[in-house]
Amino acid sequence: NRSLWHDEASLALSIINDVNLFEPLPHNQFAPQLFLFSTKVLANIFGNGEMILRFIPFIFGAASILLFYFLSREVLQKKASIIVANFLFAVNYHLIYYCQEFKQYSTDVFFFMLALFILSKIDLEQINAKKYFFISMAIILFPMVSLPSFLVIIAWFLTEFFRNKFTNIKNLLYFIPFFIVVAIYFIYVLFPAKYNVDSAQINFWIDGYLKFNLFFVLKFIKSCYDYCFEPNTYTLFSLILSCTGWYYIFRSKENKFLYQLIIVSFFMAILLSVFQIYPMYGRTGLFLTPIVILSVVIPMDRTKWAYFVLFFILLTFSSYNFVYIKSFFNKNIFLYKNARAVTEILKEKYKKGDIVIYNSASDSDYEYYTKLMQINISDYAIMQLPNISENEKKIIFEDSLSYLKKGKVYIFYFAYSKKNGNELILLENWLKDKNVLWQYKENDSLIAGVKL
Repeated sequence: NRSLWHDEASLALSIINDVNLFEPLPHNQFAPQLFLFSTKVLANIFGNGEMILRFIPFIFGAASILLFYFLSREVLQKKASIIVANFLFAVNYHLIYYCQEFKQYSTDVFFFMLALFILSKIDLEQINAKKYFFISMAIILFPMVSLPSFLVIIAWFLTEFFRNKFTNIKNLLYFIPFFIVVAIYFIYVLFPAKYNVDSAQINFWIDGYLKFNLFFVLKFIKSCYDYCFEPNTYTLFSLILSCTGWYYIFRSKENKFLYQLIIVSFFMAILLSVFQIYPMYGRTGLFLTPIVILSVVIPMDRTKWAYFVLFFILLTFSSYNFVYIKSFFNKNIFLYKNARAVTEILKEKYKKGDIVIYNSASDSDYEYYTKLMQINISDYAIMQLPNISENEKKIIFEDSLSYLKKGKVYIFYFAYSKKNGNELILLENWLKDKNVLWQYKENDSLIAGVKL
């Protein structure tokens, strides 16, 4: 039950405000339209609280555990291997984290696996015209709820096309409605949304776009496996096991169609990263976590030295000092900002005539929580520091505050600070010799009342 952080609050404003969900979202946010629309329906019925906003990510995140079990049974053969794979999936740090965050990444994991599981069982040569049309209509919805699922759909088309040796070209005509709707969706919704995000955050995702540079590729691969098994960074064994797993995937003759879908989908993700269409890094690559886990466990499933492999899997999981297990039982591991707490203080302390000043990084937090708590503030100002050196920031920070009128009460609301920013430190230093009426800080969120 942690407070919404900046990105969640930014996306939440698209739900509680009158925003056209098919247009580029404010605050440089993006989420699939069916994900947003479903949340908006729930919010209109039950309110705009944090639990309601996080309900869909939680439901699909929890359901993905069951879905991964069925998928792992398709890939793995030994019961012990299935248990180990499901254990690694169920306790994965980031899969748990995004179950309780109002973003689309847990639904990406679910629908990516669902597309793999369902489409791997459909042979276009064995179905009639009605089923063709039904499948076409059903898969139209997938990209609108999860973009990574579209990778599996394209992989399915390509694999079917070549698997049936071009004999089903006429049957592909049944999918014309799908291609028309998807083309319209991409041209009029996704492309403008990508331009909106890239125009403000192109450098933010630069590490998620693969480059043809050996050093960068090695660093990229390591960072992806670090993320998958975070908070561990002991990735050597996971990389060795995964490479071995991919070897078995390529040469496996059992359940070959599913393996082909996995390979082509993974290759499509790499292509999108190379052409800077979709970053395959961090949370945007979370949907690949099931494949990574399966690739790590496959060597245990296919070799005679299963227990020997299991030792290295557990070593990858636990690291040399069992930091994962320690972190797993830390109930505060996801707490680092608390916009809710500082807004509750704001509601308690604010008086008519006070002037609220919040940093630009807290704009979404401020707007969401003041609306949620129904706090009406007439006088407020936004402080925005440019991306310059620390010394220059300090000069601009202190200079801008020197113009504040004397005799007024100012409430500084700094609920969130960017990682590369130091506004919180600047504010704390500035407050040291000021007439501070009250001050509250929790998890790097700060609010203070000052009379000049």
